[in-house]
Amino acid sequence: MANNFSAFFETLIAGAGEYNAAKVGKRALLTRIYKDVKPEAARVGKIVDVYFPDTGPMQNIGNGQLAPVSVAPNYIPLVFQNRIGKGLLFQDFEQWQTATDLATKFFEPLYKRAQEYLNGQIAALITAANFNSNAPLIGSKYAFVQTTDASTAWTVLQDQKVPEDPSKMHLALHNRVYSNMITDTTWVQESLVGIAIAQRARETGQLADAFNFEQVWDQQMPTVSGSIIYGQVQPTAGTSVTGVASAFTSDLAVGQYLVFGCDSTKTQYQVSSIQSDTALTLSTSYTGTLPTNGGLASYTTARRFVNLVGTVAVSTGSGTITGTSTHFTTALSVGQWLQFSSDLTSAAYQITAIGSDTSLTVTPVALAAANGSGQTATVQQYSSLAYHEYAIALALRPIATPPEAGMVLDVTYLDLMGIPLRVMVSYQHIYQGLFVTADYGYALGVIRPDFGVLIQT
Repeated sequence: MANNFSAFFETLIAGAGEYNAAKVGKRALLTRIYKDVKPEAARVGKIVDVYFPDTGPMQNIGNGQLAPVSVAPNYIPLVFQNRIGKGLLFQDFEQWQTATDLATKFFEPLYKRAQEYLNGQIAALITAANFNSNAPLIGSKYAFVQTTDASTAWTVLQDQKVPEDPSKMHLALHNRVYSNMITDTTWVQESLVGIAIAQRARETGQLADAFNFEQVWDQQMPTVSGSIIYGQVQPTAGTSVTGVASAFTSDLAVGQYLVFGCDSTKTQYQVSSIQSDTALTLSTSYTGTLPTNGGLASYTTARRFVNLVGTVAVSTGSGTITGTSTHFTTALSVGQWLQFSSDLTSAAYQITAIGSDTSLTVTPVALAAANGSGQTATVQQYSSLAYHEYAIALALRPIATPPEAGMVLDVTYLDLMGIPLRVMVSYQHIYQGLFVTADYGYALGVIRPDFGVLIQT
């Protein structure tokens, strides 16, 4: 069988090389974290230890003797429990023979989806619960990182003795935040930053390095609405949802909403209760398509949305917002921004204090455009991260090929930006077609929370 598939694999490998060279999209996070890549195969459930050794401080021994200290390197154990993949069935023999068309029409999008998923999971780690060593910086300007925010983040990291390596220090921003910065005078005005930086921003849309950070943007950076949650989920036909490698207790709050990747209707389901990191209950039964893999129950992704329950009343000239049937204390936090349905200017008001479930204050004080009762309030906030690459570790290993598959499968491994993608091909006589699967496994986690500072705007 190997001879029958050799031409296909040659074409597939060539196509992967071309894709890596010319068709890699904007996935900034995937290329700006620490990767622990080793060639030995791993199986799901294996513990992968990511080491970062240290010897401790030197001591003044004077005329004494040096006492040996046993080497016990610090490490973070990451569980190799994430297996991501896709299966394609080709029932048309002529379709299989045109290997070039297959590589172009099917596998190039497959490569993109593989990167998108992993990049999104990295973005889902950017939370206050994960980066809890340094207090988040609360910006005073909506959807914008000011130069003072960046300099403060630099100071915090230097206080933590974070290595000041220009090639590994980054300020990751949502593209909406980045777009506001490249038109702001404090970042690009020639009289402030020089002609070279101003010209580069105008011609290429790129911000120059500042405060030792490389400014990068990524569409999957978290926002308070529409953020990917970490791990995968398995909704049921009822109200229960199970997670794998998830963190429901830190990623979600009661009253927030979830949209499931397998649901074509993109219906929002409210979270009623959270039992653990891997179990929660919805307020209403899930009615969308259930995730399946060859007829078997499977997992999908989920996005978090924050929609305020109830209505609010805004008074002209007052910073006090009064809610009806609202849950301000659990659904909101100080520093987030609100937009009101009656305000056609789409102005954003920052929360300065939360008094109760039905009372909070904002700044600037509500303008006439936002006046009125019975309004809906929308939460807005962007999370940026000033960090060193070693804050997040991604352990990648090839997935072991089962021995029993040797007589019925052809297998190859493709290096996709360091991701060892396993491609297996077999003939499924039940479907009278060729079954191609592509999958990869990884372990991912924040290993040094003190190497990052969140900036909330």
